[in-house]
Amino acid sequence: MESPTLTPNPPEQNHVTISTGNNDAYPSTSRHNTTPPSLTFKGDLIILPHAFARISPTCASIADPTQHTLHLFADASFPGHNRHNVPSKPSAPAGAAVFWKPWPCTDPADPWHARAFQVLACRTSTQAELYAVVAALETATLLAHLMPDLRRVTVFSDCQDVMNTLAAAEGSYPGALDPLVQRAFEACGSLRDKRDIRVAVCWCPGHVGILGNEKADELSKEIRRYNFRHLVPTEQPTRVSGYEIPFKYLERARRGHWWRDEADFEWTANMPRKRFYPVAAGRECDEEAWDAEYDDEACGEAYGDADYDDETYDDENYDYEDYDYEADNGTYADEDYNYDADDEFSDSKSSDFDVYDDEVSSRTLSLRSYSSATQIQTRKRKRSAPDLPEYPCKRQRTGRLEHGIKQSRTLEWTPSPV
Repeated sequence: MESPTLTPNPPEQNHVTISTGNNDAYPSTSRHNTTPPSLTFKGDLIILPHAFARISPTCASIADPTQHTLHLFADASFPGHNRHNVPSKPSAPAGAAVFWKPWPCTDPADPWHARAFQVLACRTSTQAELYAVVAALETATLLAHLMPDLRRVTVFSDCQDVMNTLAAAEGSYPGALDPLVQRAFEACGSLRDKRDIRVAVCWCPGHVGILGNEKADELSKEIRRYNFRHLVPTEQPTRVSGYEIPFKYLERARRGHWWRDEADFEWTANMPRKRFYPVAAGRECDEEAWDAEYDDEACGEAYGDADYDDETYDDENYDYEDYDYEADNGTYADEDYNYDADDEFSDSKSSDFDVYDDEVSSRTLSLRSYSSATQIQTRKRKRSAPDLPEYPCKRQRTGRLEHGIKQSRTLEWTPSPV
């Protein structure tokens, strides 16, 4: 059955010729100025009755993709409170989505592919729906390069005003057309002229259970709920990818990692942070007695350095990789560590270290008392709390116990009173 279309017959193009010459009495016919030809939508605009309009999109949603046909579902969502022709803005953007089944199918369980857009400077819902159809046509031009045997492209939209707008633009000149309408004409002409692909824009009833239309409607509404101001241009771009939101950013927004403007973005103490806890080397002892009993070589062996060579090592300022220790001043840079005195220096953990009496050995740590497990604990290492989310943020350094206590690298150390 031949389907009725809205495509009117293009009017006969009248070329106006103006002759110019040096002599007014004898005009020359060698130079002609011709007005630009009117544009024609090189495709079919189809609006069927409701009962028949459901058949084709329903079959396209269920059928498997083929190499000869491509079906795309386009839909848009516009702010419902916008009744005064106010353009869509970052705080209340319009959304558009395109769904299709590519060939060959990469995932039989979920064969659908999609593109999502946040549209700004959009005044009406019809304009948003028109942008969704234009995005579908331009997507088809990209997919045509991957499908050399493609012969037919069908775009389904649930807005009849889009077909009426394209039909009313027939016979207009390029300068008088809306930029979106002109892009639709160019995309359709590119498919028809360059690749001999027949294009049709069909009306599809909305909210009647058609799978492709329901998916496009759901995604177009979802994309409006997230803040992607740093990705969306304020002016209408010339390409379909200008308003597109990559799905990697959409997945982040779905997980709750909200985007914020740089002007409004500020790290606060209430934001979740990652805390690091080092493992302490031991309890307090006399630093002078330590220096008298052990030299740098013995200290290196105590810290479990497997590559330590006591014959060739003679550098006084040995820089430890883990905590930037320098032997000459006895200090280290502890910017990367937080200390928890209640957890790491409690009496329950002091049993791991062999502490001698002051009268016997001047409270020094015996090198022979270090076991293999103790040597591993003496090296500073960072441990992060697994229950905290991983946010790439700066830590807040305060003097409170819950944020850690700063400690200098001295062997005689006493926690500050709380």
